[in-house]
Amino acid sequence: MLKWIGGKPDHPMSDLKEARRLLAELPANDAFKALEEITGWIESVMQAEGFRLDQRVAVVKLLDETAQQFQRKLARDYLTAPRLQKFQENRLWTSIFNFWKQLGRAYDQSILDYHAGAKGSGDVKASLPVLTCRGLRACSAQLKWMQMRYGPIDASIWSCVGKLYELAEAKGYARQPATLYPGIPGDFTPEQEFLKIMILWVSAPDGLIPLHLEIAERVTAHFSGSFFIEKPPRKQGTHWFDLAGDRAPSRLTPAPEAVGSTRFFGAGKALDELGQLTQQVEKGVVPESVNLGAAYKPGIVRDVLKHLALNWSPQPPMRKSERHRVKARLSVVSGFERVAEQLSEDSLAFGDATESWIVENISAGGFGAVVPQIKGDWIRVGCIVGVKPEGINSWGVGIVRRLSRHEQSQGRVGVQTLAKNARVVRLKPHDSKWVSSAPGEEEDYRTALLLANFPETGEALVLLKPGSFSTQQSFDMVAGSNKHLLLPMNLVEKGEDFDLARFREMRQEAGEEE
Repeated sequence: MLKWIGGKPDHPMSDLKEARRLLAELPANDAFKALEEITGWIESVMQAEGFRLDQRVAVVKLLDETAQQFQRKLARDYLTAPRLQKFQENRLWTSIFNFWKQLGRAYDQSILDYHAGAKGSGDVKASLPVLTCRGLRACSAQLKWMQMRYGPIDASIWSCVGKLYELAEAKGYARQPATLYPGIPGDFTPEQEFLKIMILWVSAPDGLIPLHLEIAERVTAHFSGSFFIEKPPRKQGTHWFDLAGDRAPSRLTPAPEAVGSTRFFGAGKALDELGQLTQQVEKGVVPESVNLGAAYKPGIVRDVLKHLALNWSPQPPMRKSERHRVKARLSVVSGFERVAEQLSEDSLAFGDATESWIVENISAGGFGAVVPQIKGDWIRVGCIVGVKPEGINSWGVGIVRRLSRHEQSQGRVGVQTLAKNARVVRLKPHDSKWVSSAPGEEEDYRTALLLANFPETGEALVLLKPGSFSTQQSFDMVAGSNKHLLLPMNLVEKGEDFDLARFREMRQEAGEEE
């Protein structure tokens, strides 16, 4: 299909004027089709023979700039849609990821061709900083979208990141500023783009849900000018990365044997600046100067900032309790409804709904486990699980806090234990109606899980169906033959299919009105 005729590329994009005309015909109201067409153009331009390097680079930059509005639209849809069907989620993810993958390859190969002295290299030299910045951003985007599905992470991307930065550093343009895209204010350097990747990926992204990961990436970009990097010997770096390797950056625990390709880095003064931003957000204000890509509730932003501060600190995050290595098998069910049904006294076996995990370590606050076979896509950070160790009759309740896939069907999870012996209870509003209900829903009582009582304070921790909690709504709770009045205190955590709340608990005597 692609020929060499008269030394010129036989390609529709070989003439920039014609390329612009073709791109102007892309469907403005169909981001899927537009982005997929651009992705195909990038791939074909890189495969076509006859392009001088400066011609190829000009076309790739044009395709990249045209694609940005479409990829932003699809990314926004992915993050903000309330409940995507599997087909929709897969279509969105695949379209976005394939674009960044082809774009990353294009910039990587163009930079390598320049350093190899390809024909047309002379006119590309001035563009090296912007090409490197865009190449690093494409690598970062691939890592992010892999993490959106909790992995697995392609190790070759870390090799690409190290190679791009190493070339920039060796050739003297690592700190040379460049305007990344037309219309986007501010200049960036290859070093900043590199450090944004490094700092984000030592911030425990496997403990963030997709929306929080998006916010974390933007906060990291906001503070990227305050991060630092140094060569051996290390002076103050808290983390390290091998430019010649294929492993993710990590904390210095312990410090590696430094070689010429080792780089040490850290958050530096950005940690104090992050603390100042957190104070503003805790007052209910998210400054307009911090570009998060959308307006988010201060509470959501605050949680992400605290997560980042914990991982940017020179001191590694401390566990609340010591972990012990074990090997045990665990039966697991997922989701509020299944957990509640499993905890019911008359529950039936779930068959295929029950999974088997292998616990590797355990502490007073939770456990780490291997998931030998991930069934479907239910498992994600923030989901509720019911767990029953082998040989134990009772079911406990926990929340998945960390998740990483090492292969498509296998992974590791970190689970926080909420209760080792939760109870199914029934709730109904006290002298009021439910604050939220499905259309036509008339039920008096809803199922809830009583996770813990605290007799010394008269409090109770309760897991409710999503949208059930309100600071204005008290509940009558039936637990076995006992009745209690629950007075709302605070919402501890809100998940996709649950509200975790704390209540003041008052026992109702026999004959007392509900």
